[in-house]
Amino acid sequence: MQFKTLEFRDVSFSYPGSRTTILSHFSYAFTRDNFYKLNGDSGRGKSTLLKLATGQLKPNSGEILLNGININQIPQKVINELIIYLPQKVTIFPYSINYNISLGRKVNLEKLASVKEKFGIDDSWQYNSLSGGQKQRVALARLIDSANKLVLLDESFSSIDLKSSQDLLQMFLKDCKTIILVSHRNNEIGDFPVKNLTLK
Repeated sequence: MQFKTLEFRDVSFSYPGSRTTILSHFSYAFTRDNFYKLNGDSGRGKSTLLKLATGQLKPNSGEILLNGININQIPQKVINELIIYLPQKVTIFPYSINYNISLGRKVNLEKLASVKEKFGIDDSWQYNSLSGGQKQRVALARLIDSANKLVLLDESFSSIDLKSSQDLLQMFLKDCKTIILVSHRNNEIGDFPVKNLTLK
C-alpha cells in the first residue's frame, strides 16, 4: 500500500464553539515524492491541516481525498498505514529505548541498531530522563518504514539544535520522499528542494 495523493477540495474548518475560521475554502493537492513546507503565522491552521489529513479532525465543509478516495470512507487503520503524523509533543512510554522506537513492532535488530546510530540514540538513555531533543530523536527513529508513506512533521525538530536538525532532515529525506513539514525555523530546511505553501 502506497501513498499517492492527498487533496483538499474547498475545505473549511473551525473548532467547536469558536467564531474563528481556521481554514476557509482551502484547496490544494499534495503529491508523492515531494517535500512541502507549511508557512504562516501562529493560528493560521498549519497543525490543524495535518490533523485533518489524518482524520483526527473533520472539516465543516468540503472534502479531503486520500489516493482519490474521500477520507471519510477510508478505515482509520488504512489511513494510518498511508500517513504518519509526528506531533511536536512526543509520548514516551515507561519501557526501554528499543521499545519506544519499535512500539511493539517486530523490527530486525540490525535495522534497529542502524536507526539508533543514524539518529544519534544511545543505549544508555533512560525513558524517564530524556531531554526534549532526545525525545524528538526517538520519535523520528520510530519512522523506520516510511518510504511509501506521507510523513507529517509538526515542529518535529524544534528541540534539536539547528545544525543537527538540518543533518537529520537531510538523512531522513534519503529514506522518505514525501513530507509535509511545519517549522518556524526557515533555516531548518537548508538548501533542500521544497514546495512552500503559505496559509493566510
